[in-house]
Amino acid sequence: MSVNDVTKLAFIHSMAGADGDIIVTHHYRQTQANALTQTVASGVEALVDAWQAQAQGDWLDSQSDRLVLQSIQARSITDPTVGFDVAVGVAGDLDPVGLGTTSLRVAPVVSLRTGLIGRSFRGRNFLPPPNETDIENGILEAPLIALIDAYYDSALTLTDGQIPTASLWTMTIYSPTLSLAGGAVLDNLVTTHLTRAVAGTQRGRQRVA
Repeated sequence: MSVNDVTKLAFIHSMAGADGDIIVTHHYRQTQANALTQTVASGVEALVDAWQAQAQGDWLDSQSDRLVLQSIQARSITDPTVGFDVAVGVAGDLDPVGLGTTSLRVAPVVSLRTGLIGRSFRGRNFLPPPNETDIENGILEAPLIALIDAYYDSALTLTDGQIPTASLWTMTIYSPTLSLAGGAVLDNLVTTHLTRAVAGTQRGRQRVA
């Protein structure tokens, strides 16, 4: 993997009653490389290791224990021939205290900003449904917002921790619309994130009986 290569990480979750997988996706640009991450394959593998070491714990801290992170799908955008899946199988940490989760259509929303204006330069993540104890009247409770913010603070920039030169990956907004087919990959680095207090929706996560 070279500097400026872009990789997609898709986090695949299961939850009882959900209509299929619950998926949250990030894109990362490699912004610094060392000798251990010069090839695309080694860089993608190191990125997954870095996310699990630095951010997976905070991610699980912000999720219901009814949710299970089943696997991580890693796919290079720069070189689509490179990709693999990593089995995880670990549940979230938040206990619903007997009340369970909200409707599986409810989704905390995190806005991702790059400093540029326009749909191709901004992103949003629709997170898995929270516990009933973490939301009231459609508004996320402050402790849950703090946990989500802590995750994004950890996940915004990842490193392999090598000394003296570390490889670095920064979360980015990849635009298929603006990227050239078979050519240059256009992306813009995320500079800020905002967890919305008002929950959003993802209708496809739960069927209407």
